[in-house]
Amino acid sequence: MKQITFFPLSPYGFKYVGTLLAVAGLSLSVVVHSNYQLLLYAGLLIMAFSREKNESAHVASVRAEVFKSVFGYTLSLSIALHLTDWLSEGFDADLPPSYYIGLPLFLYLLLFYGSLLLKIKPDSSVDFAENMKRFPRLYIPWMSIVAVMLLILLLRMANVI
Repeated sequence: MKQITFFPLSPYGFKYVGTLLAVAGLSLSVVVHSNYQLLLYAGLLIMAFSREKNESAHVASVRAEVFKSVFGYTLSLSIALHLTDWLSEGFDADLPPSYYIGLPLFLYLLLFYGSLLLKIKPDSSVDFAENMKRFPRLYIPWMSIVAVMLLILLLRMANVI
C-alpha cells in the first residue's frame, strides 16, 4: 500500500467530524458574515487525511496519485504567479489564504472522491493532458471549478468585485 504521509491516517469516524466542521465553518461564514474559514479548512484537512471505510490498495494508490497531482498543480501555479509578480511591475500576486489552503484541499477531495466514484485511477506517469483525454468526466468539472475560482481571484485583484 502506498502511503502519502509519514504519519498514520485518522480513523474513518473522523470523516464525520471533518464534514461537520467544514459545514459549520461554511454555514457560519455565510450566515454570520464573519471569517470562519479556519473551521472550514480544519474540516477539509481532517476529511482529506482520514481513512476510508474499506481501505484497500486501490484506494491508497488513488489517494497517492491524486495527492501528487494536486500538490504539483498548486505548487506550479504558485511559482508561476509569484514569478510573474516578481518580473512584472503591474501584477500583484498577493493571494488570500484560501488559495494556499482551501483550494488544494477542495481539489484533492473532489478528485479523490470523483476517482473513487467513477472507478478511475489517474496515472501520474503521463501528463495532465493525457489524463484529461482518458478521464474527461473527472477532469472537466474540476477544471471548470478551477477556472471560476481563478476568474474570481483575478477580478478581486483588479478590484472589480
